[in-house]
Amino acid sequence: MFEYLKTRRRLKQEIEKADQRSAEQAKDGNLAVLPLALSQNRYLRDHYKMELEILESDYLKDIARRRFGLDVSLEKAIYDPKMNGVEPRAYFQSEERATLRRMISKARFDWWKKCAEVLIPVLSLLVAIIALLKS
Repeated sequence: MFEYLKTRRRLKQEIEKADQRSAEQAKDGNLAVLPLALSQNRYLRDHYKMELEILESDYLKDIARRRFGLDVSLEKAIYDPKMNGVEPRAYFQSEERATLRRMISKARFDWWKKCAEVLIPVLSLLVAIIALLKS
């Protein structure tokens, strides 16, 4: 979890840096190279956003499989950045991530419900025994 949060923070910082570079280059404004610089920064920003979506998709998929044993068989989109050394990777789009989050929250609720079903009779028995001992 710590590695996920650390990587997520780094990607968000990279997105902010790309946005700041675009704003600075627009202000400095050499009009001959401005469209090229802005498109390059936009490409980097979009790449980091996709990396963030892939990271979140993998994190949700791991939680669903490891903690709750859910079968994650949702449709995946493929991100192919056309960059050297970067492999095409699958990720969940926002609708699938929302579905996965709902599945996880339902599984988490079911887990707590199961725990309550086990603990409530035991606790009520303990309370009854304590009440009998006091009287």
